[in-house]
Amino acid sequence: MAKIVEVVWQDTRKIDHAWHSELDDLKPALYKSVGYLIDESNTCLVIAQGILPKMDRLDEEAYRNVLVIPKPAILDVIELKKEMEKHG
Repeated sequence: MAKIVEVVWQDTRKIDHAWHSELDDLKPALYKSVGYLIDESNTCLVIAQGILPKMDRLDEEAYRNVLVIPKPAILDVIELKKEMEKHG
């Protein structure tokens, strides 16, 4: 069974205009994404919103809404099952 994780990560942010005095307050966008951890390498982490079962014609699982997050953008990865066990 794939781990369910919450990934806290940051990404670029577009701002149409900003006053010079506001530049110190600008920060990258902060995201929290939850999904099944389906792959991890030295460069990225891959999560999916859903895992589809093996189909008759295919001998492999398929994934829905796959998100590839570059490792340098990741601030934290929390395995949710372990978090739920602490509170249950």
